Amino acid sequence: MRSEINADYYWKKGNSEVDFVIRNNEIIPVEVKNTEEVKTRDLSSLVKFSKLFNARKAIVLYRGRRTSFKRTG
Repeated sequence: MRSEINADYYWKKGNSEVDFVIRNNEIIPVEVKNTEEVKTRDLSSLVKFSKLFNARKAIVLYRGRRTSFKRTG
């Protein structure tokens, strides 16, 4: 399965899914949301992926204000 932008990588396991995975020198999961506010529960798959693959960064694209946070645990 390929995306509209021909992304070669995405991740899905059971009900968990990450929209895109950038693979260069490191693995960076990317989640896209068509909303102005992202809730914690909306990022559960991104957090799961990050822990599973030890991703140090993640990107969330959405229509709201720019913000950043650090993952704990």
